[in-house]
Amino acid sequence: MAAYPAHERKPAVRSSRYALPLTDYRLVLQPHPDLYEQLLQLKQDFAQQYQCPDAVAEEPTIPLMRFQQFAMSEAALQKKLQDLLCHQAPFLVQLHGFGSLPTHTVFVQVATKNGIQQLLQQLLPLQSMLRLSQFNKAHYMADPYLTLARQLQPWQYEKGWRQYRHTPFSGSFVASEALLLKRPPQATQFSLLTRFAFAAQPVAAPPVQTLLF
Repeated sequence: MAAYPAHERKPAVRSSRYALPLTDYRLVLQPHPDLYEQLLQLKQDFAQQYQCPDAVAEEPTIPLMRFQQFAMSEAALQKKLQDLLCHQAPFLVQLHGFGSLPTHTVFVQVATKNGIQQLLQQLLPLQSMLRLSQFNKAHYMADPYLTLARQLQPWQYEKGWRQYRHTPFSGSFVASEALLLKRPPQATQFSLLTRFAFAAQPVAAPPVQTLLF
């Protein structure tokens, strides 16, 4: 899976005697294969045009939350997530246009956020389990988006955003599962740990259509 910059890592939580290594986790939504490939091509085009290979290091997924946890707690974490997500109904996710975080990130906007925000509400009981310290706790993505490229240099951001702010794009998919990714200590890439399938029948979705000019 995707590689994330080392500076995102938080320091290990220290006990009075020693420091235990922490594993990085991400809970994400992944678009259906056709849309996934189109988004991946977008990232590859951006990377080539603006000389930022890191744009393709992160896969085209929508982050729901990120956190760190001790490896010994992984089984309990998976069980808790399964208990919370097993009753989740699938929901429609619509992507529309591009946005940016000045002066370093360009992303694909999530136009329908209600389903994701309701899902995050169901995940709030995890807070106490994932709070390792005052400074190390789960981060919930209340304003979700799908990253096109981040950690851009000023010239990459300015030129890239000048182009993509006027580029129409739309696509949609039904979120029917959440993926838990992990990155062990000293690793540089995330890998898939668990898929959590949602239980109910998918919502009615319009025909899948992706537009990019």
